[in-house]
Amino acid sequence: GGQIITTNPVNTVRLTNNGVVSGQTSATIQKSQFVRMGVVHYIDKPFGISMKTNDELLKEKALDFYNFCTQNADCKQLLETASSGTIFAPKQITSLTTLQATEPTKLKKYLELHFSSDKIFSSVSRTVAVPNSASKGYVRFNTIGNKRYAEGRIEGQGYVPSELTETDITTKTAIVHIIDNVLGFP
Repeated sequence: GGQIITTNPVNTVRLTNNGVVSGQTSATIQKSQFVRMGVVHYIDKPFGISMKTNDELLKEKALDFYNFCTQNADCKQLLETASSGTIFAPKQITSLTTLQATEPTKLKKYLELHFSSDKIFSSVSRTVAVPNSASKGYVRFNTIGNKRYAEGRIEGQGYVPSELTETDITTKTAIVHIIDNVLGFP
């Protein structure tokens, strides 16, 4: 049977099968209750193992971004780096194609915001420095009204929000957040 193990952040759990992760899923603990022989965790959604690869999920949920990454060397390399971390996949990529045509040196700074070698769940309530980012980029989650946003910024600029349309989607190896626009781009 499956075993639940806690991951970082502490209020997020992952399901494994006898310690072997052949696919993964995550859920946020809403409430914990001590019972006679242990603890019961009430989670925000049912567990279900994802057997999709990162490529399969991106083709399904953010095809334009996936196609851009397969044709751009920097994006392709970042996608491989984040293969077991987190991917922020924008549905609208017009600003990426514009940057590629007009300011290719800036493009990588914005691309770096979309990939992390760490798993970053939307329940994180703090700003996360983007690991391995030469642009000194940062990503944070924010709620404005009843909408959730991932906000990205590169050095020398403020945070720019992108609406989260789907969060904490798990693949065989990574966490994917679908966002409406490119992170950090004003």
